Amino acid sequence: MFITALKKTSLVMLVLSAIVLSAGSAGAFGPGKGGPPDNPFRMLWILDLSDSQQETIQAIQEEAKNSIQPFKEQIADIDLFSALLAETIDIETVRQKAAQTEALMSRIGQIRMNAHIEIAQVLTAEQRVKLLDFMEKMKALRQAFKDRKER
Repeated sequence: MFITALKKTSLVMLVLSAIVLSAGSAGAFGPGKGGPPDNPFRMLWILDLSDSQQETIQAIQEEAKNSIQPFKEQIADIDLFSALLAETIDIETVRQKAAQTEALMSRIGQIRMNAHIEIAQVLTAEQRVKLLDFMEKMKALRQAFKDRKER
């Protein structure tokens, strides 16, 4: 009984985590705009983007956002949480809804990755190097902060 409850709790946490991670934007020009913490497309603000690059990147982001929206709506329609939090939990229904949600989230991930590829192609080689260098410095700072916090 405890193991089943543990599995249910793990499934709920997995789904919640996935949904939270998927809530970020396809990219952004400023800090704190959503997405995974190591997403270089959240850090474009450090680059000296030309007006043309900014317009192109914004168009890519808008297209990705518009492409993703129907999938988010489908995820909401699946209503996984109602199945998870029902008075009587039907494990098979939860698994089916979770599989449907996972498939849609996978599609969202593909759209985001395609947008990231397109954005990377808009950047110059120098800008990509600068962005990578900045990411590595940020990663080192986060690790140093984590190490300090653990002491």
